[in-house]
Amino acid sequence: MTNQNKSSWLKKAGIAACGAALLLLFLVVFLPAMLPWPRAFDSNEWKSCTDHSIRYAMHKDFLSRHSVIGMTEASLIALLGKPDGRKPDEELSWDMGQAGGMDDNAIDFRLKEGKVVSFEVWGH
Repeated sequence: MTNQNKSSWLKKAGIAACGAALLLLFLVVFLPAMLPWPRAFDSNEWKSCTDHSIRYAMHKDFLSRHSVIGMTEASLIALLGKPDGRKPDEELSWDMGQAGGMDDNAIDFRLKEGKVVSFEVWGH
């Protein structure tokens, strides 16, 4: 290998290494900051967000911090705001956007006598 070939090869290897380092920096530092999850539950943010994937980012924290089974419909609405879907005295549903995939995500709470008896997170 001539000196000119070595120099050219080293230059290309250096450019490739810099590119790989920049990609790694992006993946480790910037990408997680751009993703909305996981996120601490904030009732006001849940109620006011226009990007419902933010709700998806908060739902696990919400469920870990609040005992929803046995919770009254009024208490649930006080925390999550007006539901996006409802069947009176039967089910309340909140949209959680398309976070993490192509399917719509939602959380449904089933009611009996005005209290939550079960819930389901679907689409994830």
